[in-house]
Amino acid sequence: MNKLFILVLLCLVHSVKGQDSLQLKFVPLPNKIYKSRIDFRTKAQGKLERTKGNTGKFELSPSNLNIETVNTTESIMTTQNENNNRIPYTWKFIHSNSFQKLNGKTSEIYTPLDGSIIYGYFDKTAAARKIDSVMNDDLEFVEKLSLKNQLEQSHGENTYSDVPIAVGASFEKESFISIPVLGAENQEFIMTKRYTLKKIERGIAYLENNISFHLKSPNKDIQVLSNTNGSGIMQFDTKNQCVLNEISEYNLFVSVGEGENTLISQIWSKDSRTTKVQ
Repeated sequence: MNKLFILVLLCLVHSVKGQDSLQLKFVPLPNKIYKSRIDFRTKAQGKLERTKGNTGKFELSPSNLNIETVNTTESIMTTQNENNNRIPYTWKFIHSNSFQKLNGKTSEIYTPLDGSIIYGYFDKTAAARKIDSVMNDDLEFVEKLSLKNQLEQSHGENTYSDVPIAVGASFEKESFISIPVLGAENQEFIMTKRYTLKKIERGIAYLENNISFHLKSPNKDIQVLSNTNGSGIMQFDTKNQCVLNEISEYNLFVSVGEGENTLISQIWSKDSRTTKVQ
């Protein structure tokens, strides 16, 4: 799944059992306006460690991989009256920009979300996002169909907990990401976020998460190093069923063996998302 499409999804929640537990859902409230902003930054750097003769020591070479990617998306979702367990919505993407800097050279990455207007509804019975149409004069029919399918599928992939979560309890969420690794091109990783509900105060729930990684397909020549780490926080409004703020940051270290040489990649990433409800 393209990371950009995953990043634009809104994480909406439903409060249950007063202020003692939460059940995360993705069905918004009717007659609301959700204004969302998502910022995503990634830096990937690499170096080569080469064995010097029979000494067992290493010498470092300059990096031949230096990639930085920046994505920013702003959108407004307007919901209407609920009818037959369906909540119609209009989802306007004010702008969606993506830039990549490769070894100092900056280029813009095409994104079909920019300027798109999505019409659809949330099916409360199936807890699923449905899309009726995609409006964007710059997109061909096949591009619109691809965008529609990816947004609908991504909604299911981002399901959190199916049961209420009590304060102090934890749950895990997995997602697949593709990352450029020095000496091995793009690699598929499973990123696991372990969330813990810390407290609920004055209608705001506070969660913390720890992030871990492993390869989607094991490879004896590629290893996720032990100094890999990541963490994040989340706050959401239990009354309006909306994520107010979420920030995650991680450092992923990967080694790739090539004979007597070892190539090391460090991938740093930070994403933040905010939502305001009217």
